[in-house]
Amino acid sequence: MKKVISLLTATMLILLTGCSSAETTPVASEEVPKESESVTEAEPTETTGPKLTFIGHAAIQLTASDGRTILIDPSISNYQYPDAVDFVLVTHSHEDHKPYYKIKLKEDGTKITYNEALIDGAYQKFEFDGITIEAVPMGGNEGHPLGYGTGFIVTVDGISIYHAGDSSNVPELQALASKEIDYALYPIDGQFNMDAIEATELANIIGATHNIPIHMSNAPGEDKSVNFTPEGRLVLKETETIDLVK
Repeated sequence: MKKVISLLTATMLILLTGCSSAETTPVASEEVPKESESVTEAEPTETTGPKLTFIGHAAIQLTASDGRTILIDPSISNYQYPDAVDFVLVTHSHEDHKPYYKIKLKEDGTKITYNEALIDGAYQKFEFDGITIEAVPMGGNEGHPLGYGTGFIVTVDGISIYHAGDSSNVPELQALASKEIDYALYPIDGQFNMDAIEATELANIIGATHNIPIHMSNAPGEDKSVNFTPEGRLVLKETETIDLVK
């Protein structure tokens, strides 16, 4: 009888040992690498820097390296705008500067017009996670007196871009020389604003690294940009895109 009890006891010990081993199996599984550790790293994708597109007339598109898009005075209708953009800036109320009605803002997008940019005579400055939008004086001529709208200095990826809106060479704009601008865009039509020669004088005073003529209002066969000759002259064709460099 004792032998039977001993055999039964031994058998139970074996079974209990087996159950105990089965119950401790999850402990061993904790040593398996987590899913994030076992996934093969993706090959690095090609990165792009900030860009500027001259859409036409006074309209430009800025694209940050993170893909955010900024439109300034996007009145042109025959341009393939992004499905939705992050920012729309409007320098003043004239029809040739108002945004094309089909342009859409993202749900979290921002539109800044001269109304939000100039409040009680104070030029406003806006910060958006690495993008700075600073309103500055615009105008200085009969059709665009000072205070009628605002220019904008947009800083993207550490590069500053100045859009003069509709302006002329006046001291309030000359004072922007202190801003150390990388890219500047000037109207040169000579009809509603300064002409190319006056714009050249202003561009040389402000001293941006690159100076781009816009709002040319060329007649057929005419090219007013030939008389725009500042240091750092950069003439863009309509819809041409360039990489922005410091």
